[in-house]
Amino acid sequence: QSVENIGNLVKMPYGCGEQNMINFAPNVYVMDYLTSMDQLTPEIEKKALSYMEAGYQREMTYQRADGSFSAFGDRDNSGSMWLTSFVIRIFGQAQPYLAGIDMSDGIVRGANWIIQNQSRDGSFPEVGTLHHKAMQGGASSGVTLTAYVLTSLLENRALLEQKGVTNIGDAINRAVQFIEDRLEKISEMSYSLAISTYALTMAESEKADEALETLVAMAQSDNGMMFIECGPPECAEQQWYHASSASNVELNAYFLLTHAAKGDVSTGLAILKYLTSQQNALGGYHSTQDTVLALEGMAKFGSLFGQSDSQSVSLTVNDGTSEFSFPVITKENSVITHIHQLDKMSRQVTLQASGDGVAIAQLVVNYYTVRKLEDQGVEIWVSATERDDKLIDIEACAWWHGEDTSGMGLMSLGMPTGFVPENMNEILDQKSLGGKGKRVETEGNKLNIYVDEFLEEMCVTVTARRTIPVNNLQDSKASAIVYYDTALSDVKLWSIGNTTDDRDNKVTDGPSGPTKEPTTTSPTTKKVATDVPETTPTTTAGIVVSYPVTTTKGTVVCDDSQEDCGASYCQLSALLAVLCAAMYLLK
Repeated sequence: QSVENIGNLVKMPYGCGEQNMINFAPNVYVMDYLTSMDQLTPEIEKKALSYMEAGYQREMTYQRADGSFSAFGDRDNSGSMWLTSFVIRIFGQAQPYLAGIDMSDGIVRGANWIIQNQSRDGSFPEVGTLHHKAMQGGASSGVTLTAYVLTSLLENRALLEQKGVTNIGDAINRAVQFIEDRLEKISEMSYSLAISTYALTMAESEKADEALETLVAMAQSDNGMMFIECGPPECAEQQWYHASSASNVELNAYFLLTHAAKGDVSTGLAILKYLTSQQNALGGYHSTQDTVLALEGMAKFGSLFGQSDSQSVSLTVNDGTSEFSFPVITKENSVITHIHQLDKMSRQVTLQASGDGVAIAQLVVNYYTVRKLEDQGVEIWVSATERDDKLIDIEACAWWHGEDTSGMGLMSLGMPTGFVPENMNEILDQKSLGGKGKRVETEGNKLNIYVDEFLEEMCVTVTARRTIPVNNLQDSKASAIVYYDTALSDVKLWSIGNTTDDRDNKVTDGPSGPTKEPTTTSPTTKKVATDVPETTPTTTAGIVVSYPVTTTKGTVVCDDSQEDCGASYCQLSALLAVLCAAMYLLK
């Protein structure tokens, strides 16, 4: 799935330095994995390389004169320690595939800026805006960010030494010492400990094994999976409507990367199963970072194995009314996703598998839900009125309800068909944005406004001009997106002459009623609660799917209290991650 949806892993615009990397980084890991598996086709290679080249060229526009990178380039007051580390890490990993582009200058300039800003105690401080809040590590006093930066320097050490960065060794040694001295302090902070353990393992620290033992002690085991949960103060409490958080995925990706670095196959496979269980229908996760890290972990773990010609898995699905057999999964078609739409009235789905190898059968259940106000991090409100027969005035406001800051945010306004925004150059100067506006751009018929963070209340006024007369205009979509925790985001429908009354979670004066945004659940053993009007078609399921190896049978059961099991379907594919597991089981 990740291969087929290489450009759609995260449905997010790529208008800033951080978001752009999602069009770049995943391609590196797809290339890594498929090359090691001898599965890289000319079509996938061409597509991946074109994305990588475009991502690189765009990212370089965000490198500042001092060598650092920031989310919005020169619009930011300074470069970002975290983003600069992220960029040089991915650039270094991508360089072998882009022979016609010399990325070394960007890497060296970025690394020099990082080293120049290293603190005396060996840590790397939070220079610039740190949009990725989990990287702050709660009360870990900079350990988390330092570990992240350290991994970037370690991966580029050979290049930097070759290019004459003579102080790289000293910078690495000081960072390692800083983390080692604080292992006890972070011994109960799972996210900080996970990334620190990976960094120390890469650096071949004498304390790497000690850190890993502490981390493993935090792990839980369930149905052949091993995972660690991230909780306060580092990560927000889980919401009932989300199977996992982006921080949980990142944490366990670092957990997998550590075991891949150590060559520990049996433990790594259990972590891999957890990560694959958290994928969405496109093969991605919640955000840029967790998708990138999960794919990196899967690719590096998969590189421990070689491809087998004996892969042959057959699977038949029965939904009670009909039976369907998927094409046999072999080495030749293992990167293709096969989809079958089930009858919407299905109550029980039985999967029968046979053959040799491993594949995943994923049941995707789409359902509508209205969240309560207290469950939302941000909410959006839109009002639009006609000024005359050519112009409309749109006011959009966002309210932030979280206790902590939101981190990077995006207000996205879908324009009615035939209308285009007219005052884009004035939007960022509007006082109602509180000085937090960073970038404005259009993407198709959407106007995207990027902000450093959502305030308790922030508004924007947009003038749109009719360019094409259109009758019977449909509702447009407005979104307020919390970039690093999309579960806290909000979506509303709006139309000219109608106002969304977000404070009461209703739509007044309009035909749409409360906006109900489709949600996709990943395979999970946890029952999903819903809070929806009785008239809304809803699907909720306690899903039990076994990994179909040889003749294993799995069953998916929908809750009998629901009248409609919705638009559910099974997907069968030997995914990136699953192929890794297959190589292990076939040895």
